[in-house]
Amino acid sequence: GVPGGGSRSWDRPVARALSFVIGTACWAAAFGRIATQTIMTISVSALGICCVFLYLLNHTLDTSPGQIAGIVAVVVLLLFVVSGFTPAALAHLAEISEGFKEHRGGVMGLYSVLLGLGQLLGGWVGGLFAQLWAVDGLIYATVLLGLVAQLTLRHLEHSSRRTAARLERSPSA
Repeated sequence: GVPGGGSRSWDRPVARALSFVIGTACWAAAFGRIATQTIMTISVSALGICCVFLYLLNHTLDTSPGQIAGIVAVVVLLLFVVSGFTPAALAHLAEISEGFKEHRGGVMGLYSVLLGLGQLLGGWVGGLFAQLWAVDGLIYATVLLGLVAQLTLRHLEHSSRRTAARLERSPSA
């Protein structure tokens, strides 16, 4: 609540949503100049850093408004960076599907299935961790799933490099 008896429980989710939307709009300017895989890697790395600050916020013994406001400001800025992941992933998918024009619907359908599985897995892991460790559990689950995402991105990067090298070696048509 707010001093004086009022309640502003709406302001936190609204602020998070706004930071995410504004961050996505800012990232839109970077598309085309920065590779989509690079944007995804930066976003997932920012997620890990964001988790550190959320953990600090959850364990702040000094309840001075300045310290809390500083941590919240860093988290909001990091959310700007994290928000680049989804549009970068969609742009990367569009890049991949260019090579499979006749199967583009199937590629997009596969993305939808994977997105749904991610939501299901994220909710399940997050719920389990939250039951075990409360808010810290949500942070731990986010770190764990962020590490999975980071490892997946590294694999994607290595796979892309191997494919590019193979294409360079093959005779052109």
